[in-house]
Amino acid sequence: MGIRSFLKGNEYANLGTFFYVGYIVAEPIQCWLMQKFPIGKFIGVNVFCWGVLVAATAGAKSYGALLTIRILLGVFEASVAPSLILITGMWWTKAEQSRRTGLWYMQIGVAQIIGAGMSYGFQHVKSPAFANWQILFLFMVSWSELAFLVTTQS
Repeated sequence: MGIRSFLKGNEYANLGTFFYVGYIVAEPIQCWLMQKFPIGKFIGVNVFCWGVLVAATAGAKSYGALLTIRILLGVFEASVAPSLILITGMWWTKAEQSRRTGLWYMQIGVAQIIGAGMSYGFQHVKSPAFANWQILFLFMVSWSELAFLVTTQS
């Protein structure tokens, strides 16, 4: 979608790798912080920061900027799986927890199917101002932040 136009060699592959470096380093810290702060507010802050970084990805024009953003995306996404498990343990009985956890993780596949379709669609968008990958990131952040606002209002 054009993101490789200013990347060289293995830089594109490194962006995927360093996301998980940020994730692995931050997950123990995120788990510790989850125990110190109210879980709803903690997740809200992480989702908001994640959304800001997704939007910033659309504006990144260098490998260094993309690498920094990818590491920070991993840091903020590291709170997702543990927080879902924590919430599941708070609201459902032990007998219900395995089914609920399975439902949480099934949504990863659903999101990948929907995301692949959206990516395919955005590959056909032509814009003089933005590359296809930038439009995709801006669209994704607008929907995720809208979902964040809707869920925090109830």
